[in-house]
Amino acid sequence: MESEYNNFAQPVRKSSTGWKIFLGIVLFFSILANLIMVVILVAMLGLYQAIMVSMEGNVRNDLRDEGVRVAEEVINQIRELPYARIPVASPWSSLQFNAVLGYTPPIDRNVRLQSVSYQVVVYVTQSAPMKQVRVVAGWNHKGVVSTAGHVTGKEFEHSISTIVRSP
Repeated sequence: MESEYNNFAQPVRKSSTGWKIFLGIVLFFSILANLIMVVILVAMLGLYQAIMVSMEGNVRNDLRDEGVRVAEEVINQIRELPYARIPVASPWSSLQFNAVLGYTPPIDRNVRLQSVSYQVVVYVTQSAPMKQVRVVAGWNHKGVVSTAGHVTGKEFEHSISTIVRSP
């Protein structure tokens, strides 16, 4: 028969079911708290990914808006020229571009604190008494994926056209 006292002459506590229930409840709530933390972590990672996708879309839109501005500036400069000074060529060479507009592509712009190079290609075709002018501005974003069929050799392009009539 076992002694009811331990080596230190103190009574030995007998295990009770209450203590086991308490430990079970503590274990349950600690596991529940960990599960809640995992759910919150997954939700936060999802929000982070949504923010990154949104920021990427905004950068792409800003690059496109600047590409549209570049193409519009070039075509407006061409429209202001006299009809006879607009050379008919598809596409314009760097020499023609420089002789007509005074500069050569690419056109560098700052978009969201990064320098972006916009390649500009100008096509002019004539069908008397008018000339059709087409300006294509192209730019890269996150590397070149596929430029097949792109006249500027860039990842993204914007094309704008106008008709110039002879006086």
